[in-house]
Amino acid sequence: FVQLFWAPEFHIIGGELYILFAVSGVKWGPQCHMMKLKKGGKITDAASWETPVRVQRMDGRNLADGTEDITLDMNHFHVGGKDYLTWSYRIWTGKPHDSGSMIYIAETSPEAPWKLISEPVLLTRPVYGWENIHHTINNEGPYAFVANDTVYLTYSGGAAGGYSYAVGLLTAKADADLLDPSAWNKRCTPVMSYYSAEEFGPGHNAFFVDES
Repeated sequence: FVQLFWAPEFHIIGGELYILFAVSGVKWGPQCHMMKLKKGGKITDAASWETPVRVQRMDGRNLADGTEDITLDMNHFHVGGKDYLTWSYRIWTGKPHDSGSMIYIAETSPEAPWKLISEPVLLTRPVYGWENIHHTINNEGPYAFVANDTVYLTYSGGAAGGYSYAVGLLTAKADADLLDPSAWNKRCTPVMSYYSAEEFGPGHNAFFVDES
């Protein structure tokens, strides 16, 4: 019985279409999964999709054990001949030692993108005031795109249900070791907010190229 289905995204990985999403059988326990479109299938036909697979670590364990920690908002990108996953991780939600939402990265393979081929690496956690507001401690919703030999990794901070939900940014050179946290530069202020976009809580985001 599914009580939560969170933030689905379509991604083409190794020439195949996947949906990345978080799902849970309890009220607050989302965990990252992937679902692949079958050969010749139609995206609007439920039977055209393979059985969802939970994302795994290198050793075959689940990405999180699911007892007190959650994973969600998974995103895929390809650069420099390598495939990467980024996602949000949190443990002890709402408890005195709540870690807040943190963003991790790991390398994966196009042959089996649901299984990491590197250890997860912490990229960012909420340390700035705008990320810790209205009773939230939040770095979530990562979305990566590559332009001008740079990887731009946007993310959300602030209160997801409020006007303070804003977009932050990390950048790294496309030819850098993206699993090295020191290769990334984190802006201390949002790149998009209620005040700049004049939209209520413009947090969780995605970008695309206007081909026109």
